[in-house]
Amino acid sequence: MNGTFNTPIAFILFNRPIHTARVLQAIRQVHPKRLFLIADGPRVHKAGESTLCRKTRKAVEEAIDWDCQVHHNYSQENLGCRQRIASGLHWVFEHTERAIILEDDCLPHPTFFHFCAELLDAYADDESIMSISGNNFVGKKGCPEASYYYSQYMHCWGWATWRRAWQHYDDTMKDWPERDKENWLKKFTFSRGGYNKWKSYFDQVYNRQLDTWDFVWTYSIWAYNGWNILPDRNLVSNIGFDAAGTHTQKSNSQRSNMPVHSMSFPLCHPRERKLNKKADVATERFLFGGSHLLKPLYQLGKSIHKRTNVLKGILR
Repeated sequence: MNGTFNTPIAFILFNRPIHTARVLQAIRQVHPKRLFLIADGPRVHKAGESTLCRKTRKAVEEAIDWDCQVHHNYSQENLGCRQRIASGLHWVFEHTERAIILEDDCLPHPTFFHFCAELLDAYADDESIMSISGNNFVGKKGCPEASYYYSQYMHCWGWATWRRAWQHYDDTMKDWPERDKENWLKKFTFSRGGYNKWKSYFDQVYNRQLDTWDFVWTYSIWAYNGWNILPDRNLVSNIGFDAAGTHTQKSNSQRSNMPVHSMSFPLCHPRERKLNKKADVATERFLFGGSHLLKPLYQLGKSIHKRTNVLKGILR
């Protein structure tokens, strides 16, 4: 896949030179014309991290040996995951209308780039579509004939978006308390477990108790009633489940080092314009601890309780 790849790529670095080198090698295969490098600074309490950060940045810069316009946004101090990635993407979209985003532990199949580029073009003016992801955690699940499906879920291990969508990123989540009172989350969850999990996530990021940007971005998409595009097969593997990971330290996770598959072209577009509920229910079960069985079981329990009370009344 040589030649010039015109879609800009934003590459997020930190302190893992080996992981970073593997992902950069995948980027190198498509020779992007523009590359945005975002890096956080070292944590003062972490011995040796300053050296690792410098080593990572230097390794990336020295490995860019193709004709490429490289932009740098390096922080000298540690901003943390939420502030660094959000501020870095704000900077990216000051300079470009669209971008593919990869973190240093997200290893893509080569076809991931072309999948994103084609759909960035196809949905450029569609305000309802907020992101395109390379992740699939649940297989075909209701889209046997299409190359991708519409989902309420945004997955961030290799994804793409536009300036028009990212402008809706709401770091303050200013309306969350009011939405929480109105049980707004019921629109997006399929079980009590899923509801409780997302409420906990949003409470924590709203109160700055959880240093992550991706739940804020999911909140922003849902608040805008936006949709996301997910592929019918997994295109990106997270290779960062180890002791050095920020949020991915559980090395035996089912999501660790998931296999990737080649996307077929030309893409086959969905026949219907609707969310794939079957896939989203499966995603909730797999990633967020919910179960699609809980709602019907809860309703069944209510029905049995009601009938029991009626029977007791008759027997009296």
